[in-house]
Amino acid sequence: MAQAKSAKAQTKAIRQQQAVVAEENRRAASGELFDQMRATRREQARIRVASGEAGLSLQSGTIENLLMDSAMQGQLQGSRTMANLESRQAATTAEAASCSSPGRIQ
Repeated sequence: MAQAKSAKAQTKAIRQQQAVVAEENRRAASGELFDQMRATRREQARIRVASGEAGLSLQSGTIENLLMDSAMQGQLQGSRTMANLESRQAATTAEAASCSSPGRIQ
């Protein structure tokens, strides 16, 4: 009975720690996404300013392509950030499962 109670308490502690790590990972990914969006907007602003200083129209094919490429790169970075978050969460879940497995070596 004491062992069952101890195991239940340990499982609860592992789940709580897993929730804390998941929240930390989520916050880190949110911060990365926000920083990436800001960097993309800054890059696009630089492209617009440079094109204006050079006397180029924002509707020119070259400028539109640069802006679209910048947006696409930002989206790709965001996708990588989300994939990394999912990977970290899966690793955390696997680690928690291995810690709560009976007969594990401590």
